[in-house]
Amino acid sequence: MPKNQIGSIMHFFHIGQFDVVVMMHTGYSKRPFLKDVVSVINFDAPTTYNIYKENGQLVTEESGSVLTLF
Repeated sequence: MPKNQIGSIMHFFHIGQFDVVVMMHTGYSKRPFLKDVVSVINFDAPTTYNIYKENGQLVTEESGSVLTLF
């Protein structure tokens, strides 16, 4: 997906136009900036602890969650 299209999607997510964003971890040279993330759902297990930790750091609220499905 082109960078400007990703930027547009992130913009609309940040202003509240979208409630859900589905994003694949692989394929990005630089992960798009996300804010106000309440939940992260992994549909495959992160390959390293550091990737798992990065996903957890996306959650900004104390009541947020990270769910990994195998």
